[in-house]
Amino acid sequence: MKEIQVLSSDCYLGKLADVDDGISSFTHIAKVRYEGKQLRFHVKLFSDYKQLNNEITAYILARLDGQPVPEHACIIKINKDDIVSAFPNVEANSDAYAWATNTISGKTPNTYFKEGTKEIELALKSLAKIDGIASLIAFDNLIANQDRNTGNIILSGDLAKFWIFDHDQSPFKPDWTHQDLDPNSDTFCKLTAAIYPNGLPVSIRSLVVDAAKAHGANLANMLDHTLTWWQHLLTPDEVKALGDFYKNRALCSESRLLKKMNLLC
Repeated sequence: MKEIQVLSSDCYLGKLADVDDGISSFTHIAKVRYEGKQLRFHVKLFSDYKQLNNEITAYILARLDGQPVPEHACIIKINKDDIVSAFPNVEANSDAYAWATNTISGKTPNTYFKEGTKEIELALKSLAKIDGIASLIAFDNLIANQDRNTGNIILSGDLAKFWIFDHDQSPFKPDWTHQDLDPNSDTFCKLTAAIYPNGLPVSIRSLVVDAAKAHGANLANMLDHTLTWWQHLLTPDEVKALGDFYKNRALCSESRLLKKMNLLC
């Protein structure tokens, strides 16, 4: 799997545009020098390293699980002058690190909503039929992501593919504590409610459970890619708590979703 790079502040070439969603994390589009090229990146600036860790962990898990995430991801240092330039109303006392992924050509369902009712209805109906949506539902349940919504999934222009981003609120919430990390806790998916207003069809429920069967194997590989990040960004107690949470949540992923999907015999 391609490693997540750490880029110096001279690779941040300036803000290009604001982003409607994600204001709380100072999300914006910026030009970034990445692997010798100047590319457009979706940049999220955090004051809390735990949220940065959440993004890294979920991105790595998504890649291992075969989820459609942006190809390039990095941590980029942004100096305080550039922060003030991008966000004039923010008082920046020091440099900061941001999570950045390459931008994807497409629109979120939220964008279609702003364009009119018919457009959002078509976007949601198309999303419900795309191969991979059941796997995404299972994945979001695994990482305890309660913030998958119509603003953090991108649809291709032909409405035939999707990509996901924005995972700083998993597991459960941005500033999770040891007490929050109950591997058996259920989660509510906002996106599922939007695209299946009458409830998940039985055929989709079965596919969700099938997708969960791979979670245990994926988690076995996760620590090879995440442990170093955790050790840099979290306390030793948090590292142990997060590792135990994901291990136990993956082991009971299939049984938890069987119960949630009402498919238990």
